[in-house]
Amino acid sequence: MTKYAPSLPAIPKRYDYKANKGKTFGPVKLPFERSPRCIKEIGKIPFCYWYVPRIDDYGLACRIGMEYAAHFVQFLKDDPSAVPNNILGHIMRDIDFEDDSDAKGYWVGFLTELSQYLLKGTKRMDVFAELDKDIAEEKRACADYEATS
Repeated sequence: MTKYAPSLPAIPKRYDYKANKGKTFGPVKLPFERSPRCIKEIGKIPFCYWYVPRIDDYGLACRIGMEYAAHFVQFLKDDPSAVPNNILGHIMRDIDFEDDSDAKGYWVGFLTELSQYLLKGTKRMDVFAELDKDIAEEKRACADYEATS
């Protein structure tokens, strides 16, 4: 079942996420995220990484989804320590891919724009060499952990 935010859709204001760097409860939320703002709200406000308003305009939903992608990428750019937290996986889990309403434009625009950023960011990169580097770093980190345990 789709969880809709209780507001009218709007193109979100553009801002950065530097204030969140290294904080568990960052003061600046992604425009499509619902989450507790502090420890006291855990259990009262459930985490939802895809909390979007109802909409009856597919084109506008796509446009807003593109803005959501820019916010997500800026969020990761401003706080790279958030990358290992699998936020994209949480977003994908919370998207209702069975919802056939115009709201599906949000995720279509989001994923299309995210694909554009991936393409632009990897044009001058050997992705398999990067993967090999990441795997080697992970092996070293695991070996270091096991040596100290």
